[in-house]
Amino acid sequence: MDLGEFIKSRKESLGLTDSDIAEAVGVSRSNVSRWQSGDVGKISHKYIKPLAKILQCDPLNLLWDEESSDDHNNLSKKLFLDHVKEEHGYKGVREASDIIERASALFAGGELDDEDKETFFQSLMEVYLEHKAEARDKFTPKTRITLQKSREGG
Repeated sequence: MDLGEFIKSRKESLGLTDSDIAEAVGVSRSNVSRWQSGDVGKISHKYIKPLAKILQCDPLNLLWDEESSDDHNNLSKKLFLDHVKEEHGYKGVREASDIIERASALFAGGELDDEDKETFFQSLMEVYLEHKAEARDKFTPKTRITLQKSREGG
C-alpha cells in the first residue's frame, strides 16, 4: 500500500472527508487530493504531525520514502525531539539529543540491521519519555508540597 492508498483507507475508515483533513492540517482540499492520488512524492514535514493526528496513526506511517532510510531516521528523530520539547522544554531536548547521540555511537559500524536499530531507538525514546514524566510528576513544586504535607500529617 502506498502513501496515497494509506491516507484514503484511513480517511474512509474514520468517516472523514477531504475537507475535514484539509481543515485539520491547514492545507487546501486539492493538497489532500494530491496526497491521495500520489501526485506528491513526500508530504512536507510541517504537515506530518497534524495529518497523523487526524488520521489517528503514528507519524512514521506517513513516511513512505523507503529509498532514503536516513531521511526517515532524521524525521523520526525530529518528531521525537519536537514531542520532548512540547513536554519538557529545551533542557529535555538537550538531554534527549545527548542520549540519542551516545546511543548512535554504539551502532557505528555495528552488526544490527536497520529494523533492529529502529526498534532499539523506539524503545529508548519510550523509556526516556516515561522516566521524564515520572520525574516531572515527582519533583514539580506542587507535588513536593503535597508530599511534604502528607508526611507532616496535614
